[in-house]
Amino acid sequence: MMPNEPDELLKYETEQEPDYALPVPEVKVCEPVVTVPTVAQHVTCRTYNLTSAAPVQVAALDALRTRAQFIVKGANDVVLCHSISQAQDPANADATLAAPNGAILPGGGGPVSVAATGPLWLVANTFPTRVGVIIERRGA
Repeated sequence: MMPNEPDELLKYETEQEPDYALPVPEVKVCEPVVTVPTVAQHVTCRTYNLTSAAPVQVAALDALRTRAQFIVKGANDVVLCHSISQAQDPANADATLAAPNGAILPGGGGPVSVAATGPLWLVANTFPTRVGVIIERRGA
């Protein structure tokens, strides 16, 4: 029998055991949990000041390299090459870079990333040209 007074009703409700039990939800993992191991990274940073048409090797063959980033400071364009013979192509020394043999990195542009392990060279046709190079390697 339930009481009629509010205080008695509160006392009655707090003293009574509920006549139902809340169900405990069952947790299921529907797919396998995949964990990806992370490897420590090593970073090196350097700025190259290109002062002649001679190519500069900025990255050697490196099986542990995961990425190289290039940031060209100023308005001068730079050509990124994968071999010394490509970097020495006379088209890369042309003042207009109308048909360069390699990839043009625009002066004043944002960073350019290369995810590769092979050697890389930079060559410029306007001097001086500064290029920041950030190399990321897997930890040993």
